[in-house]
Amino acid sequence: MRPGDKSLKPQDVILALKLVAHKDSPQKVLELAYELGISQSQVSYGLERLKRSGLLSEDRKVMKRALLEFLIY
Repeated sequence: MRPGDKSLKPQDVILALKLVAHKDSPQKVLELAYELGISQSQVSYGLERLKRSGLLSEDRKVMKRALLEFLIY
């Protein structure tokens, strides 16, 4: 990822929604990659972009109110 690259990509939104859907069972990067049909590195970079944007906490919990606001606007 380029330094300072905070821009979310479309797959990051899908990744966030996938994490919300699996809130009771933490997902490994490998599992998320398989389920979403993207590479492990894309999942890792996506998680980092979600954290930098404030949509994901350090312990990989989706900030639901922030995500909802993002989706609406």
